[in-house]
Order: sequence, then C-alpha cells, then structure tokens
Amino acid sequence: MKRPEKREALTIRPSVNRVFQIHPVPPTDGGIVSVATHLLQQFAASQGKEPPGLSLDAASFLAGQHWEAGELARRVWRAVQSNRGSLVTAADLSEP
Repeated sequence: MKRPEKREALTIRPSVNRVFQIHPVPPTDGGIVSVATHLLQQFAASQGKEPPGLSLDAASFLAGQHWEAGELARRVWRAVQSNRGSLVTAADLSEP
C-alpha cells in the first residue's frame, strides 16, 4: 500500500485583518462538503459564532463545481459573516 504524501497547511487571508492556516482535511466520500464544513466551523469559531450547517442546496452547489482552495475559503468566510440563520444556503455561497 502506497503511503499518502504529507500535505502542508494552506495559509489564506479571507479578509484584510485575518489570516488562517487551513490544515489538510483527509479525503472522504463527502470531499468538498467536508472541507466546507471544516471551514465553516473554523471561521465561525474565530468570530465567536455558533457554526451554521450546510443546507442541501448548498451541499449540491459545492459538489457540482471545481473549487480552488482560496476561492472556497473566501466564499465560506463571506457566508459565515453574512449568515443570520442556522444554515448556509447556495445563495450565500454564490457570487455577489
């Protein structure tokens, strides 16, 4: 069995005053949804908020596209900042 390569943490800057290190998330069947959930939790905690969940349409939206790490992080950051409910929707993640 081939040993997986060790991946370095990714440093992102979703806003001018914040820098986060995103540590690699092991690949799972959920893939991008797992990564987005991880980001939601990390960004919400940094803002002292309860992390919102992902709605089904948000999960479908995420799974239906190819994402670069920085773009995904920016969209999730913006969704956490603007979210007032308990779920992030596809509209929250789409381009403004």
